[in-house]
Amino acid sequence: AVVSTQSTGDAYTHDRGKRPKPKPAPEFCDICKVTCTTKASVYSHFSGALHKRKVAQLNRDSGAQKQPWNCELCSVECTSRESFNSHINGTRHIKKINEQQKQSLPISEKLLPKSVYQNSDPDVVGEELIETVTANSGVSYRCRLCDCEITDVNSRLLHLKGRRHRLAYKQKYDPEMFVEMQPSKRLKSCLLAAKKRIARKEAKTSKLDNEFKIWEAEQRQLESEWSQYREEE
Repeated sequence: AVVSTQSTGDAYTHDRGKRPKPKPAPEFCDICKVTCTTKASVYSHFSGALHKRKVAQLNRDSGAQKQPWNCELCSVECTSRESFNSHINGTRHIKKINEQQKQSLPISEKLLPKSVYQNSDPDVVGEELIETVTANSGVSYRCRLCDCEITDVNSRLLHLKGRRHRLAYKQKYDPEMFVEMQPSKRLKSCLLAAKKRIARKEAKTSKLDNEFKIWEAEQRQLESEWSQYREEE
């Protein structure tokens, strides 16, 4: 049976001997900043791809922060991968590496000059094809793609951004990559001749402008003298 009662002027009904079920409290996801009001929405959110992707990114970020980026060789503490990469490619660190190699002392692989993260420069391609060569004379590099030796870190970066390396990478790995073409000798001579013609034309135009200004000044002078002559008459 259903019993009707009133409280503070509001009417409601319920089954005898049963209390209405309380609504579940909403749950808030601190990672995604989302509020879920029902069990179905809670299950759907926490099992969804967006939540899992954000959790994975959070775990990667926390792991990167805990990663020790320190150089024991130079007794330098780095706060991030970027600063560590900058240090191991610096002159002071490379000098220490050369001293260690001359004394035939062991060197950790992570302390050798190389990039420990993906280079963000779009002109740098094929960085994974560069090998680090250690010898008594110091650290050098070798490009497997171009089959050439590179003496230092600066030359390594210039080689990776160079036209020869980019063309070889395009032919072997990425045919759609854009590489600026180098003009031929004939085209260079034509461009040079065109520039000279334009320069001569501009010089001639400038000379004519100056002559016209002189002519205008002479005409004004003649008009002034003629006006004075008429007044005297």
